[in-house]
Amino acid sequence: MEFTVHQQLGSGVLYKDKDIVCIKDNENHLVVYGFSPVFKELLTIDLSARTNQVGRYSEGVYYFQDRNTYFHAFTGGENNKVEDSFFYEICPDYKAYTILSKKDLIICESDKSVEIPILQRGAQKLFLDKGLVQVGQKNGLIAYYNVLQDDKIKWQQTFTALTSAEKANLHSRILSSDDKLFFVVTGNERKGLFVLNLETGEVVKKFEGLCYEIFKDRDYIYTTQFENILCRINIKTLELEEWDCNALITENGFHSIHDHRCDVVNDRFCFTQTLGDDKAKLGVLDWEKKELVYKHEFEPKNGAIGSIQVNETRMFVHTQDNVLHIFEKV
Repeated sequence: MEFTVHQQLGSGVLYKDKDIVCIKDNENHLVVYGFSPVFKELLTIDLSARTNQVGRYSEGVYYFQDRNTYFHAFTGGENNKVEDSFFYEICPDYKAYTILSKKDLIICESDKSVEIPILQRGAQKLFLDKGLVQVGQKNGLIAYYNVLQDDKIKWQQTFTALTSAEKANLHSRILSSDDKLFFVVTGNERKGLFVLNLETGEVVKKFEGLCYEIFKDRDYIYTTQFENILCRINIKTLELEEWDCNALITENGFHSIHDHRCDVVNDRFCFTQTLGDDKAKLGVLDWEKKELVYKHEFEPKNGAIGSIQVNETRMFVHTQDNVLHIFEKV
């Protein structure tokens, strides 16, 4: 696997999905690119220096700036502004937003309007086709709401109850499939990767001891365990596969694959490493080939790696010196 690499000073990725990527450049332009059928520019929008919250709706992108949400269509047609509002998500069946005068509520608007109390500002929120998952780290719980019906909690689980530990915390992002939720909870020696039934909140399975960040690629959840073992869980069957790649990565100059700044696409696990005074590194492990198919060492001046996003043809890596490194597959 080969990539060409180019750098954009003062740039960063504010949003990415399978279809588009939104990059804010050093002149505070938000440049929106489409991936298919060819990589091309779709929109350029002037932003303020502090604006960094961007989302996607079917016709274009939106962003929050100066207490308002602005909508820009890909076609360059009519653009809209919704005053004194912050939009979380726009789904096919509803839109979720906050009015700044009611900033403790999430309004989910479909054929009716449902107001859901925010469990904790800044905590994880996962908007699904018909529901909302909220985390309250302060009170140690995860809760699910059907946003098309009412504001009542459909079910909730506490992290201490899940682990049977006196203290427990959410230790990963929350990922979903059609009928399951996946997340990691730590609590003394009772840590694990939990799988919950989305409709009932009941525990379907616990993978004991798995405690690192999780990543999703199509029908699989990827994670790692000591010592440099890459794990893959089938979302439908919950079968766990393991690949001990410790010898492979260490003989290629890496120490660890456990950094939370990783991503996965088409069975390729893209991992980063920044340890002590060592140079920051990027590697790509191919699950099917069981090979390290790419590695890259950044220059010392780049500093630590801040984030990585990948798709089928490109990897976007942001480093401490405020440089966006774009790796394009050859």
